[in-house]
Amino acid sequence: MYVTTNASGQKFNEKKLDQFYHAVHFQNFKQMYAAITVTKSSLTYEAYDIEGQRLDRFEVRQRR
Repeated sequence: MYVTTNASGQKFNEKKLDQFYHAVHFQNFKQMYAAITVTKSSLTYEAYDIEGQRLDRFEVRQRR
């Protein structure tokens, strides 16, 4: 799994239709950042805009 925020600086990228890694693309034309929390059994990803509003969240858990 590969996840990245789209804009941490001044540039904004459009979806690249010919690229397999752009399965999901969200662009609000604001700077964004990610908070990633790792524990022994999970990884939690949260994306926020520059104003601190959470835009997305998901969790990947270890199989037992």
